Amino acid sequence: MGKGPLPDTHELAATLARSLAIGKCDVALVVGARLNWLLHFGEPPKWSKDVKFILVNVSKEEIELRKPHLGLV
Repeated sequence: MGKGPLPDTHELAATLARSLAIGKCDVALVVGARLNWLLHFGEPPKWSKDVKFILVNVSKEEIELRKPHLGLV
């Protein structure tokens, strides 16, 4: 969700439209976060069925658990 890098008033900030944004994205870069219940496990219907995940995490196990399109440790 990237809270902090952009002010809430920035045109690219999606804090208030998170559900709309995650439902329509083709690629999601997830850095240091788990695809757990907070992110709807990265699954439809909240996420697009065609979304490709790029996961960046310090835990190899977390990446292996979710089977992203690309995983970086």
